[in-house]
Amino acid sequence: MSQRANEARNGGFQAQNGAKVRVLPAICDLPVPKVPDGVELSPAERKQFRSIFRGPYGHYMDDAHAHEVCVYIKLTSAVLSGVASAWHASERTRLAHQLGLTPAGLKALGMRIETEDDA
Repeated sequence: MSQRANEARNGGFQAQNGAKVRVLPAICDLPVPKVPDGVELSPAERKQFRSIFRGPYGHYMDDAHAHEVCVYIKLTSAVLSGVASAWHASERTRLAHQLGLTPAGLKALGMRIETEDDA
C-alpha cells in the first residue's frame, strides 16, 4: 500500500518517530469563515484572514477560531506598524504558536504541512 493510501486510510495521519502526525495539504478549499461581528479588519488584514483559512490551517480551524485569528492579525498589524508594546509582541508569538501558525506550533499539535515528498 502506498504511503498516501495508508495516510488516507488513517484519516490523514502518518506515523513519524513512533507518533501519529496529521499531514495537512498546503491549500484548503473549505469555505472561509466570516469575520466575527464587531471585528473591523482593514483590507490587508482581511486578506491575511482569508489567507490563513485558505492555507493548511483551514483544515483544522473553523468558525470557532475566527476570533483568535482576528486577535492574532490585529497583534501582527500592531507589531509591524511599530505601535505594539513588548507585551503585544510576546502575546502575538504565543498565540501564533498556540494556533499552530508556526512550525513548532504545528508540531506541538501533532501536525505538519504536506511536502512534495508526500505526493
